[in-house]
Amino acid sequence: MVDQPLSDLSQKYKGKVAVMALDSSAGEEARTISKILDEKTLTMPVLIDARGELADLFGAKMTTTTIVIDSNSVIRYWGQFKHGDHALAEQAIEAVLAGKKPAHDHTKERG
Repeated sequence: MVDQPLSDLSQKYKGKVAVMALDSSAGEEARTISKILDEKTLTMPVLIDARGELADLFGAKMTTTTIVIDSNSVIRYWGQFKHGDHALAEQAIEAVLAGKKPAHDHTKERG
């Protein structure tokens, strides 16, 4: 589900990029997600994909898979949110905002 680092990233880039979570858990309900967001004081949109169609489209096999899509709907990064001290998703966002290619376009998923 959603966690604090993703919510923080959403707030940091608010107005510049859209940072959203995609919940592809089978049978997940909006009220359950809303309750978790409230309990953890997370402020970001969560898209519900209870049938897993978007997860399949993006090829996401594990939680958590991070995808950065540019303004032309091109996937620029796909993989881990962060690895150790490397904030991979944020680095990809920064590169895309600067009009550059991210240092990594794909990393192996962990889950």
